[in-house]
Amino acid sequence: DYRDDFENAVTPGDPGNVLWLRADIDVTGTTTVTSWVDQSSNSFTATGASGVEPTKIDGGLNFNPTIDFNGIDDRMRILGGIFGGGTFSNIWTYYVINPTTATTNYIAYENAATDNYITGIISGELNQQIGAPASSHSETIPSLTGEFGLYTLGSANVGGTSPSGFNQAISKNGLLIGTQNQSISFTGTNDNFDLGSFNNASDFFDGELAEIIIVNENPSVTKQKQIESYLAIKYGITLSNNSDGDGNIDEVISGSITEGDYILADQ
Repeated sequence: DYRDDFENAVTPGDPGNVLWLRADIDVTGTTTVTSWVDQSSNSFTATGASGVEPTKIDGGLNFNPTIDFNGIDDRMRILGGIFGGGTFSNIWTYYVINPTTATTNYIAYENAATDNYITGIISGELNQQIGAPASSHSETIPSLTGEFGLYTLGSANVGGTSPSGFNQAISKNGLLIGTQNQSISFTGTNDNFDLGSFNNASDFFDGELAEIIIVNENPSVTKQKQIESYLAIKYGITLSNNSDGDGNIDEVISGSITEGDYILADQ
């Protein structure tokens, strides 16, 4: 059972070596969520200031809870951020969200001098920026609002080694939506990490967030599919059998693994 962490659990392997927030574990509060504890080894805690906390929806998606942000002023913050003072050349972000609006609103943000970690909706498109503004990558997403989607946003310094073969890629439910060749580099400055807003002050996320995983790696094709499989099974999402978006279905990814397969164990 994917909702059982002890017996026959489906897991994403060893994810979230930067951050792993899941709405079904270590969330304090219901009508007001005051804290949300990171499940990675970093054990960060996102907190909500009084009066602007998001709410928890039990049974929000496939019997799992979600965290609902109102798009007006709901937000949470991890003081001191999640990137420390380190330099990152590979960042992969996975999350399951249901945006209410396609107007500009941020899912997560951390400032770092001239660099930024940004993921959210910018002018109707799903966006991720890791580093300088030149690294900003946006794609128009089919059915972005009004339904839950499993999104994979990858940014690598060396594109040829990434699952898509490009420096940056955005996928929905395992289907590659778009790519960009722009190398990335991000150096943290111990600034705060904001969940559901731009710098804790504007462009508030409007919608539900079930889970977010941020990893400092350039994953193999099978590792990426394993994390996507964990999220898809848990939240009742069907993965695409046309992962690379070329129109040919059920192609071999690696060995006996084909597009549309689910990976339930370490590879």
